Amino acid sequence: MIFKNTVNLSAPCSGWIRFRVWVTLCCLALSTLAWAAPQQTWWSEKATTALATAGTNANQITLALTKAPRDQRPGLQFLVENMPQSDLQSLSAAFLLENLKLAYETRRSSAWAKAVPEEIFLNDVLPYASINERRDSWRKSFRAMCLPLVQDCRSTGEAAQRLNKKLFGLVKVRYSTGRKKADQSPLESMESGLASCTGLSILLVDACRSVGIPARLAGTPLWANKRGNHTWVEVWDQRWHFTGAAEPDPNGLDRGWFVQDASQAMKEVREHAIYATSFRKTGLSFPMVWAANLATVNAVNVTDSYAPPTKQVNPDQVRLSIKVVDRAQGRRTAANITVVEAKGGKIIQEGRSRDESADSNDFLSFVLPKKQAYRVQVASPNKDISQDFIPTDQAETLITLYLEPTQGVATLSPVCYSPPSILRPLRSTDEAKLKKALNAYFEATIEKQKTWKFPAELDRVLSDNEPAVRQAAWSAYRSAAIHQSAHQDFGSNIVRFAQHLSPYVVKTVGTRPSAGWPLFIAMHGGGGAPQELNDSQWRMMQNYYKDHPELGGYQYLALRAPNNTWNGFYDVYVYPLIENLIRQFALFGDVD
Repeated sequence: MIFKNTVNLSAPCSGWIRFRVWVTLCCLALSTLAWAAPQQTWWSEKATTALATAGTNANQITLALTKAPRDQRPGLQFLVENMPQSDLQSLSAAFLLENLKLAYETRRSSAWAKAVPEEIFLNDVLPYASINERRDSWRKSFRAMCLPLVQDCRSTGEAAQRLNKKLFGLVKVRYSTGRKKADQSPLESMESGLASCTGLSILLVDACRSVGIPARLAGTPLWANKRGNHTWVEVWDQRWHFTGAAEPDPNGLDRGWFVQDASQAMKEVREHAIYATSFRKTGLSFPMVWAANLATVNAVNVTDSYAPPTKQVNPDQVRLSIKVVDRAQGRRTAANITVVEAKGGKIIQEGRSRDESADSNDFLSFVLPKKQAYRVQVASPNKDISQDFIPTDQAETLITLYLEPTQGVATLSPVCYSPPSILRPLRSTDEAKLKKALNAYFEATIEKQKTWKFPAELDRVLSDNEPAVRQAAWSAYRSAAIHQSAHQDFGSNIVRFAQHLSPYVVKTVGTRPSAGWPLFIAMHGGGGAPQELNDSQWRMMQNYYKDHPELGGYQYLALRAPNNTWNGFYDVYVYPLIENLIRQFALFGDVD
């Protein structure tokens, strides 16, 4: 510090000046010490530990913590303590502070939003994401769109129902298996207009959170009946309730097409349990079949809310699910379905099949007594068809009906018939006539086969020696020219349907039973991933199950999906593909 000579320090006022200089120097020294000392932070040790993993983005997270208003600090601390590392390393202070500000403002917007407990607000209203979707700044625009819709609602449950009814029409998003990916962010779904059940659920969760409704995703990686995965939404209104996204039920929450499937969930079996997402770390990860190796989304096991600990299954009933498709490889069609008694035609059940607007696992289902046979009648604007259904010992059965059957899509008999053993051979003249007629029939087109008439004299042969005629028909069918390409595919370990082709690997386990080999078909998981990853899933399935030769012997076949798309084994082309595979092994593989 430099003092100018214009000041006379020996003057009468010099003592006062010296005192002021001394005070100034002390203040400067104290401020320097304060600046040099470590800055005091208000956040927890857990937040500090999380900051250490933020890498070069630590300055952004620290800036957000520093600028957070005092009354909003608990919320930001919660987010920092629990957010995945990828968010710690990428999210900006501006993104976090805007999300924080809007969430707290919304909490004060209604009586039911204010009544949400603090821990529920932090975990299920405040978070900016549900799973691994792209991080969008959705809260401001969603709040502006959704708040007017629910201002007169009296509870979070009523408000969630209102949003589920109105939201998807406003944003013009519908369910479709043609969406770009399963885990779309809300803005990605709105850009394309298409979303999976997961994408629709993310949209509804974010809409709910934007107006202060606690919401989270729920789902299962695989239904217990093996028909695929599903995701839906849970909302909090004094307790957790569920609803299907874009599937509002006029009767309220806790209803949906998947209730029966969910009731069969298995709490202790990871792939068949039901989970809900949690932003708070729980030690359990939410299974994401679209990102099977990612374990960054926390979860709670909520199976007990859907499946009673002791399931009562009536052994005298069967659950029949029905899907109607316009043609092979075609689209699901909404049609009127009537189930009648096979004898007498008495109407048992009626309903309407689902079209492409419904979830791919949503089927028209009926619970029927097993004691009798049925006929399923389909009435559509262009065509009426029917198919017989005879219950087996299975608790559930899914049948697919094609309005326009094509070659390669055959309907198998619902009952396996074992003819009596051949007691005597055919006469040579009868055998020659029969072989000639059968060969001509199997070489004819399907249209000609529909009106085919065998020589009347062969009726006598059939009535006289049915077992031998059946054996001759089977031999002629096996050697028919129509199976030449299938025989070549069998030799190359591939199976086809239309443009779809699947390779397979087969191994023999144990000793051949007297009636032929049982066939065990294993299908790998994956899809929506590069070919190398799906190939590795297929290779794993080739040895996934332990051999059990003590069962009497069988053939184990590991089938590769015909493509690398998501849910490659859950589409209409798979059923005829599997049928062709079974036919291959019945014809050429010595399979029972």
